[in-house]
Amino acid sequence: MEKLEKWAVLAAALVTIIGFPLLFISLWYAHRLDVKISQQLGEITKIAQSENSIALNTMLLNDSSNAGITHAIQNNKPVLVENDGGHSEVELDKFLGAFDTIALVHRDGF
Repeated sequence: MEKLEKWAVLAAALVTIIGFPLLFISLWYAHRLDVKISQQLGEITKIAQSENSIALNTMLLNDSSNAGITHAIQNNKPVLVENDGGHSEVELDKFLGAFDTIALVHRDGF
């Protein structure tokens, strides 16, 4: 029985001597991994923001009716057909909807 107790004490000592350093090493690697993942998420966020910006610019600027409405507003001309302008209410709603989308994206931080 005395021999068994010595082996048990020896085993416990080995677990302590080897186990704790391994625990600290694994915690250090976990921290490094967390830092790398955080950096990658930051990069992904920047890429998504750039893609959203390009998509919003395309949505707003590559539409000929939006360009016409902008031109009419800048030159203090009528916009709607009913006021001798060149655009329908649907086109104006679409134009204003683009700005609503931009406001939502800005508010949500995208």
